[in-house]
Amino acid sequence: MNYKLILLSFLFVGCSLPPSQQYAKRHTFEYLSPTRTLDQVYPSMNGPEDIQEMTLWDSEEPEVLWLLAHSTQVVDDTGQQTLSNEYLCHTNIDVEANQHNHIFQSTAPNTPRWFHPRLFTLSQGATSVVLPDGYGVPVRSDVPLTLLNMFLSHKPIEAPFQARQRFEVQFIRDAERTQTLKPLYLKVASVLVSLEDQPVLFNREKSGETLHDSSCSMGVTASELWHRDSQGRKYTPHWYIEPGRSEYKTLVTDQMALPVDTTLHYIGAHVHGYAESIVLKDLTTGKVLFRGKVTTNQEHEGVESVEVFSSKKGLRVYKDHEYEMSVVYNNTSGKTIEGMAMLYIYFYDALNPLVQRRAD
Repeated sequence: MNYKLILLSFLFVGCSLPPSQQYAKRHTFEYLSPTRTLDQVYPSMNGPEDIQEMTLWDSEEPEVLWLLAHSTQVVDDTGQQTLSNEYLCHTNIDVEANQHNHIFQSTAPNTPRWFHPRLFTLSQGATSVVLPDGYGVPVRSDVPLTLLNMFLSHKPIEAPFQARQRFEVQFIRDAERTQTLKPLYLKVASVLVSLEDQPVLFNREKSGETLHDSSCSMGVTASELWHRDSQGRKYTPHWYIEPGRSEYKTLVTDQMALPVDTTLHYIGAHVHGYAESIVLKDLTTGKVLFRGKVTTNQEHEGVESVEVFSSKKGLRVYKDHEYEMSVVYNNTSGKTIEGMAMLYIYFYDALNPLVQRRAD
């Protein structure tokens, strides 16, 4: 069932921010998810979930909103007591892609691109995103947003209890903006495991010298999540991992799909317990752009923390370079576990019509 989100409160906190962040009043949208009873083991991607439509700002005329930050927390049924985030699987905020792409599509010649419908993803060990000062993700107030939240539990629950998730989204109205904000857009890159009878290079018929070591390892899917690449070969982003240390790589150039040279300013990650690190590498230059350390909570076997990358200056990336993503798991549990590895990469959107209007 879909629920229409109701705005519980707005907090105007601009005056409490450092001077460099006082671009306008920051509005904070808060929401409590429906109550769910947790009473058993819930593997990844199989826990209780809810999907809700959300409206950040209800205005008579459509207007641009700049999304700056998002956070979530597992709480009790009253919404007042904080619970362990070991019960958090993930939350996603998505935008209706067709309308969003039409509104913010580039007007520059020969530069078509497609925005991912995802705006934010939070997960165990990564329960907030705060974009660098001076940057935001623009959306229009009348375009539908969808919030999905899911629970999990790696351990049996002896005493059933009720839980909810509490969400916040911080944003600025463009109409109230006092300084220039730079637009970011999100691309999601995933480590994939080959479901063929041999390691294969994602979306490539043959491998070149810089690509030969980026083939997807063979594996067994842990869910119904799988798809084919342009060569018709099957892959999954959700696989089983046997005890021991293992590394998985994927060529993610096509997943990033850079239309022009640009800069990346924020990288978040989603992994499972027993992951050690997650890496994004420029294969053309050999430079590691991001290496995120992961800490596992040995008690509940979930993710305690994941390092992120955040930079106002950013890192330069190029449309004609090849990029590889990798993850290392060290499964010391003594049993088979489930693995995933995703990077949420926010790029500067130089082709956004908001930027092009300023240039004109």
